Amino acid sequence: MKLSQFEELVDRHGSNLESWSDDNARKQALVLLQTSAAAQAVLRNAQTVDNLAPKALRVPVPQGLERRIMSAIANTKPLQRTWQRICTNWILKPALAVVPLALGFLIGFSQSNQSTIIEDEITTVHFEDYTDILFLAND
Repeated sequence: MKLSQFEELVDRHGSNLESWSDDNARKQALVLLQTSAAAQAVLRNAQTVDNLAPKALRVPVPQGLERRIMSAIANTKPLQRTWQRICTNWILKPALAVVPLALGFLIGFSQSNQSTIIEDEITTVHFEDYTDILFLAND
C-alpha cells in the first residue's frame, strides 16, 4: 500500500483501524505502519484530530439562559395600536408599494399610445387614401 492510499483510507474511515470495513486494506495498513514513519505520523495526526473534535464541538450553555429568555418574553408588552402605527402599516406602506407599479403602468401606456398614434397616421394617410391615385389614373 502506498502512503497516499493510506492517507485516503484514514481520511475516509478514521484513525481506528478496527472500524475499517475492508479487511484486506486493514492488513495492508498495518504492514505499512510497521515499516513507514510517515504513515505513523499520519495516523497520529488523525488520532489527535479524532480526540480533539468532540471537545471542539461541545459548547457550554450559559447558566440561567432559559430563565433569562423566558423572563424577557414575559416582560415584553404587546405593541399598542396608535394612530401613527395604523397609518403607517395600513396606509403608507401599501401606498408606497403601489407607487412603482403605477409608474410602470404610466410609462408603459404612454409609450404604447404614441406608437399607436404614429401607426394610425401612417395607415390612414399613405395606405387608405386612394383618391390621389384614382385622380392620377383618370388623367
